[in-house]
Amino acid sequence: MIKLPSVVETIAFRGREIHVKRDDLIHPYLSGNKFRKLHVLYHTPATRYKKVVSYGGSQSNAMLSIAYICHKKGWEFEYYTRTLNLHVNSQVHSNFNTARSLGMRVMEISHGAYAAEVSALFAS
Repeated sequence: MIKLPSVVETIAFRGREIHVKRDDLIHPYLSGNKFRKLHVLYHTPATRYKKVVSYGGSQSNAMLSIAYICHKKGWEFEYYTRTLNLHVNSQVHSNFNTARSLGMRVMEISHGAYAAEVSALFAS
């Protein structure tokens, strides 16, 4: 469930009132600036695409948000990232493993070949 507009909380800090816009509470997978960045994709009809391809780090918030949108729409999600270390794979509740549970297909690329592989994605 998307909670818009964001909740604004007022806290006291060093004798002053501070208003905090809680974008982290918009949605469990689409919070903060990721909701704004992916707003159009979120509202795109499910019939428009079959597959989304992206790349980046293995703990990316954007990766998790895109995985959620693709899962919700029934789209394939292919994600290119550098070779994973054992720590990432062992964290059960990480962004990476949550995105995989939502159907993200991971394409691991060696650190040395990463830049060239990502450039090739734009040539396709």
